[in-house]
Amino acid sequence: MVPSQQTTSPFNTLDSSAPATSIRAYTDGSKSSSQETTTCAIFIPALNKEHVWTLTKGSSIFTAEVTAIYQALKLFYDMDDCPPEAIIYSDSSSAITAISSNSLSENEAITATREIISSLKSSGTRTRLTWIPSHTGIEGNERADRLAATECNTQDGEEVHNSLSPKEMVSIIRANWATNLLRNQKTCKKSCIQMRSRQGTIKWHQHPNRQVAICLHRLRSGHNRLNAFSHRIDPEADPSCRVGCAAIENARHILESCSRNEEFRLKIRQFFSDRNLELNASTMFGFNPAIDVDTHFKIRNLTTQFLTQSALINII
Repeated sequence: MVPSQQTTSPFNTLDSSAPATSIRAYTDGSKSSSQETTTCAIFIPALNKEHVWTLTKGSSIFTAEVTAIYQALKLFYDMDDCPPEAIIYSDSSSAITAISSNSLSENEAITATREIISSLKSSGTRTRLTWIPSHTGIEGNERADRLAATECNTQDGEEVHNSLSPKEMVSIIRANWATNLLRNQKTCKKSCIQMRSRQGTIKWHQHPNRQVAICLHRLRSGHNRLNAFSHRIDPEADPSCRVGCAAIENARHILESCSRNEEFRLKIRQFFSDRNLELNASTMFGFNPAIDVDTHFKIRNLTTQFLTQSALINII
């Protein structure tokens, strides 16, 4: 972090170089993830005026920063005597860059800000947008930051009924999709989808041999080259076992009951029998939480051996 003295001293020099007739405003935006609230605030030292707004739910922090700049400029424009120069101090370089650009924008806040700058110019007021670093001891910036952050919690200020930009609407759709997906996964009955208490990879789900690792992941996910999955993609494809069994060729069939693979299944069947475990695909995939880690690794290795010896690894 840059020491505040190294920032405030150059800033004071910059600020004092501006004409005394210039009017200055500090702007900032804030967004609370817990309350899904977006706010902005301005502080004008010369007028001893501060103001806060709450934006439409779903607005981005970028829109909040631009809206704060717009609100400050609008206040200057509505004054009885427009100042010769309006200086906006903002810690959002992206907002300043977007406003200063000549490119068309889908964000209405940027368009409105450009229009108010043009109106100020017509009224004889020159606008200067100046970037300043945040949280470095510049009092005006710190005050605007506190105002916006407080508004996130209290929401006592005015409401701004701004339109959401396409990017903001897409962001909301993605967030809702992610929430619904997680909710559906929590209630999903598929054995390959389980809620876990911690993050990170499950060690016995991995394998140093890439071909084996791919095969195991395809079996666990159900997305493989067995006939049952091919039938889901192409309804005209035959889903039955390719060796003539009167059964659907899915992961459970080839691992548990396909007669062609029985001779390769003897060792793993014996292992399960010695430990009073039921031979089923779920346990072979490592989805049984009641089994200890060492046993999971042994089952994985036996499953790998079974898939290799039976040549199933080449067709999954």
